[in-house]
Amino acid sequence: WVHLYEIVQQDQQLNWFSLTTLEFHTDFCCDRHDDSVFDLADFLPGELYYGDPLADPNEAVKLKWPHVYRKKKDQYALEDRILTWLQSAATATDQTQAMYDILAFPQHQVLIRALFKTINTVSKMAAFLEETLKWEEEWGQSLFDVIEQYEGELMEAVVQEKSHRKKTKKA
Repeated sequence: WVHLYEIVQQDQQLNWFSLTTLEFHTDFCCDRHDDSVFDLADFLPGELYYGDPLADPNEAVKLKWPHVYRKKKDQYALEDRILTWLQSAATATDQTQAMYDILAFPQHQVLIRALFKTINTVSKMAAFLEETLKWEEEWGQSLFDVIEQYEGELMEAVVQEKSHRKKTKKA
């Protein structure tokens, strides 16, 4: 009761129940009226950011192949090898690490799609994955070896397939 009494007493002192309670006396209140007195930008330290202007579709540069990926059938085989490497790398250290601490899933997906010519060195692969120098030194070479071995086997299979096609054409 004491608390309620204090609230009522404050209401009476502030005159909250008078007819003039909702009257507003100032030059401006907000920027939602047609008066020209108030401009919100006057109170900000700089220009308001409205985003980058949209590009004109008529001036768009057209690329032949904006993204070139590894063939899907090759992605699956490489993915199996990388997952095998990740499992062994995660358990090979003194402290067991989670696979996603070594290579996050989005990085893994980007890596299996990438053509070998874009990641043909350990440092290019680490830069491509946006990894640190420490990661490159710890995991980069062994992961690159897996990819390089797969790429070598893939090229060998392609050469054998081409030579097989030539032999069957001649016969």
